[in-house]
Amino acid sequence: MFTAFKQLYDLARQGFTADLLKDILTIFYTPLAQVYRAANIADSLSDLQSFIADLIRTVESVEDRESPVSSSYHFVTSCQLVKMT
Repeated sequence: MFTAFKQLYDLARQGFTADLLKDILTIFYTPLAQVYRAANIADSLSDLQSFIADLIRTVESVEDRESPVSSSYHFVTSCQLVKMT
């Protein structure tokens, strides 16, 4: 097992391996950073929170009822409301 770590260490010490890692990070970091900056994470989390709150409210309001059609209607309506926002 020690020889595997030594081989990995020797490979990492070679110049082209470090350059390759640097190039890979550069290739993937830039687009990911742009997406992160463009996406409004706070709004997405707020939408998710609203959806979950609506879902909980729907389930709680249907617990006393026996009709599965009514509960399906409320669930679909909640999904459509979230989709529109």
